[in-house]
Amino acid sequence: NKRNPTNKVTKLNLSSSPDDDLGEASPPPSMEKSDTPAEAVMPKIDQILSQLTSLFPFFVLGSAILGSLVPNTLNWVNRGNCITYMLAGVMLGTGMTLQRSDFTTILTSPTQRTSVPIGVLCQFLLMPLSATLIGRAFLLPYRDPLTSQPIGKDLFLGLILVGCSPGGTASNLVSLIARADVALSVLLTACSTILASAVTPLLTKTIVGSAIPVSGKALCLATAKVVLGPVALGVVLNEKMPRFCKWVSRWTPFASVVLVSLICGGVVANNAGMF
Repeated sequence: NKRNPTNKVTKLNLSSSPDDDLGEASPPPSMEKSDTPAEAVMPKIDQILSQLTSLFPFFVLGSAILGSLVPNTLNWVNRGNCITYMLAGVMLGTGMTLQRSDFTTILTSPTQRTSVPIGVLCQFLLMPLSATLIGRAFLLPYRDPLTSQPIGKDLFLGLILVGCSPGGTASNLVSLIARADVALSVLLTACSTILASAVTPLLTKTIVGSAIPVSGKALCLATAKVVLGPVALGVVLNEKMPRFCKWVSRWTPFASVVLVSLICGGVVANNAGMF
């Protein structure tokens, strides 16, 4: 044999065994787990906005205190259709985070479709029950500290009315902040609002003893203007201008928190004379 045996040895030495490759090979950088927390990857401005948005209850409380102590600072919220426009703005920003498929998935999936009637049922069972228990325990015995006159009945009636009312913009906003199913929340708001024209008077009469008339036509028009219309417009904008809507969505939760807090403070300021 005229072949150089050293060449054969060299080739054998250059080739490594499969076991050595498996033992010494390291995963590519893309497969390595990162020890960096998600918060560190998030831009600083997004971290600040997220932290401010999580303070939603404190913004509402602070706005309500300001409205009760210095009503003139927030009375402008009650002028004209300002509240309607502010609520519509919140729902427009919410719609810009959604797609048409988010709604079709819920309506076409047998398992998810059942969540709509279950949610509406809980809306008109758990909330009135909670309002009744809290009102009877804390509000009915309440008396005016100056005149000692019982004023708990009016407060109780107001709480019952809120408990028997359908879901609204604030619930959709909370779903957005909590990263829950916002499309489902919007559907629940629409369904419960349509049913409220018949269910809310029935519940208030059952609990309080007197029915409160609710205009079904007015409720449907308000829902269309404040919820359905702005959400539909936001979905269309998200389909046509996704990059713009993605940029706006960075600011939407906190901006919505500010708007809803101002609305709450404005309502308190408008009734500051009762305190």
